[in-house]
Amino acid sequence: IAWLANFAAYSFAQPIQTLLDIAGRIRAGERDLDIEIGNDSKSDQLEEALQGVLQDLHTQEKLTADKEAANLALLSNMMPGPISTRVQQEALPIFDSVQQVTIFVARLTGLRRLTEKGSPEAIATTFHSLMSTFDEKARTYGLEPHLTLDNTYIATCGLTKPRLDHEKR
Repeated sequence: IAWLANFAAYSFAQPIQTLLDIAGRIRAGERDLDIEIGNDSKSDQLEEALQGVLQDLHTQEKLTADKEAANLALLSNMMPGPISTRVQQEALPIFDSVQQVTIFVARLTGLRRLTEKGSPEAIATTFHSLMSTFDEKARTYGLEPHLTLDNTYIATCGLTKPRLDHEKR
């Protein structure tokens, strides 16, 4: 009877131990697991459910990685390279102190009057042409275009690449 009781206890505990082993492997980062718990229909259902959970976990990890890549790309587009790298690495401080820099700010006036008289397409074309001309001239003189916000254009010289003649440019 003792042997039979031990066999029954082992038969009952073995699937639980298998589940604990699988959970530990998943927690350790394994995702391609061959899950086999037992030979009956309940074990088959449990195996199927665990395979579904693993597939969902894999899908969520892929979505998270894709979102992280998109966020890093956005961050890289928004900030200069060295600053973006520091933000990604969570290094502090993320800013630099720059002693010799010139900031060019141009505020466009008359846009409101233009919007009252022209079509949206004409206004957008004119605005784009004007901003493109600003960008072209900024690059010609060694300035770096940074931002167009509403009716304000901003470019810098000496901010990301030191220039001793920044104020003359």
